[in-house]
Amino acid sequence: MGRLAGKVAVVNGGARGIGRGIVEAFAAEGADVAVADVLPEGEAAPLLPGVERLGRRGLYVRTDGLAGG
Repeated sequence: MGRLAGKVAVVNGGARGIGRGIVEAFAAEGADVAVADVLPEGEAAPLLPGVERLGRRGLYVRTDGLAGG
């Protein structure tokens, strides 16, 4: 079991770049992850199978934290 087993991590901007690396690191340490990003779901789709291969659950939510601001 990893250091984050039984935890849920929420990563804003997690579909690419540094955020994606953070998602992968959290999953590798045992956390389930919820990822929020502005990318359409189809572009972010390759992220979740990697999380699931590690035995973790993943959720992607398309959102723009700056919209309407």
